[in-house]
Amino acid sequence: MLRGINRFLLFIASGFLLYCSASGLIIWMRWSSITSHRGEFLDGLTTNIVADLLFFGFVGAAGVLAQFYADRGDVLRQRLRRVFMSKKVNLSLIEYFEDVVRLNSVFAEEARHEITILEFNKEFRAYRAEFKNTYSLRNALGDVEI
Repeated sequence: MLRGINRFLLFIASGFLLYCSASGLIIWMRWSSITSHRGEFLDGLTTNIVADLLFFGFVGAAGVLAQFYADRGDVLRQRLRRVFMSKKVNLSLIEYFEDVVRLNSVFAEEARHEITILEFNKEFRAYRAEFKNTYSLRNALGDVEI
């Protein structure tokens, strides 16, 4: 159900609802002081400071959480759609190209090569050798651990 919803907007909406709820709770707790007109300046100042802190705290936390839970696969899919310049591209074609890109988006951070000479043939003046290659791979998209 929530698969097609933008997670960033979902977190922002959640933060805004929490902000509204907390602000309503503060006003409800200070209602007797507000209605009796005692300490109007301090009530207004306190309410504004707390409301601002809550707003920026919840919205900031929502933004941070959205970045942690961002789906990187969607970015690749959006880029592939831009390559084809159409929103009506067949989903199976996009998935095929996603697989191709993921398979080819690996590079070797480090490579080590060992050559071992096994024997030398005097008649042919040739060596027989064994090669061993070791690679440390890294995913360029950062979405799969290797």
